[in-house]
Amino acid sequence: MSSHHHLRWSLAAGALFSIVVVACGGDDSGEADTPVPTPSAQLDTTPAQYVDDVCTAAAKMFTAYQKSFADNRESLGGTDPTDAYARTARAPFAILVADLEQLTPPGEAAAAHAETIRQAKEVLDALNQGDRQKLLSLRGTPDTGVWKQVIDLSPELKDRFGQASLEVQSCQELAASGAGNPFQ
Repeated sequence: MSSHHHLRWSLAAGALFSIVVVACGGDDSGEADTPVPTPSAQLDTTPAQYVDDVCTAAAKMFTAYQKSFADNRESLGGTDPTDAYARTARAPFAILVADLEQLTPPGEAAAAHAETIRQAKEVLDALNQGDRQKLLSLRGTPDTGVWKQVIDLSPELKDRFGQASLEVQSCQELAASGAGNPFQ
């Protein structure tokens, strides 16, 4: 019974984790330290580099989440899955938001990238406040216990970079890890 309970909790936590993934955003406290890209840096970012950077940031978050979950598994017993997820994912998601804020997307993707960060900040805010209702209401919340992916990027980013992401090693590795390819 105990292993069944852990499996159910793990599946529920994974489902709720994808809520956070959905919005992939930023930490308000880190904004002052975020470097402002120069116009020449924006010109130098290729679509392939941007895709690689997003998948690398997502992989960093997924690894941090897995470690946090493993480190806190004992103390999460009996905790509501949404609350447990919020507590476990808060710090890893803040890392993801900070990493995404530092990226410079190709010019044509700047607005979609900014929207992704805005949505992610909503998720991070809900995680920080432990706001169950908000977490459950955010875009992309799964209705099953099946893990989806670390980040649910906007349809525009998926359309623009989805095919290219299939050839990017960091995206392939992320998908193989069970975290999903955020561009798919």
